[in-house]
Amino acid sequence: MMHVLTRGAIEELNLGRQVNSPTVQLIDIKRIPAQNCDRHRLILSDGNNYMQAMLATQQNALVESGEVKKLCVLTLLEYMCNVVRNRKIILVLNLRVHAPCPDSVIGSPQRLESDVLAAAAAAAAAA
Repeated sequence: MMHVLTRGAIEELNLGRQVNSPTVQLIDIKRIPAQNCDRHRLILSDGNNYMQAMLATQQNALVESGEVKKLCVLTLLEYMCNVVRNRKIILVLNLRVHAPCPDSVIGSPQRLESDVLAAAAAAAAAA
């Protein structure tokens, strides 16, 4: 099955624009141990760009069950972008997993520089 990603969604999200239910690929996932409840750091790709995200702890069961895993394709049903340590990240609140999971990364995504301070400095320099 061929999965179609929402091309350009990562850049739009990084710019603070709302994208209606973007479909992205999870190209990496890492468990972050925490005192009360583990978190999961995600790297999400639209096939062109990728950026960091965090999975809401309410969705941890999807990772533990194996439904959400590396290379799976997701539709973000509810999300928000936040600035953490001067970087924008996507907080994934609710999602839908598409099956089957591809065997490889879709497209050739490049890291989208989401450094908020660098973006602000570039905007000021251009003004």
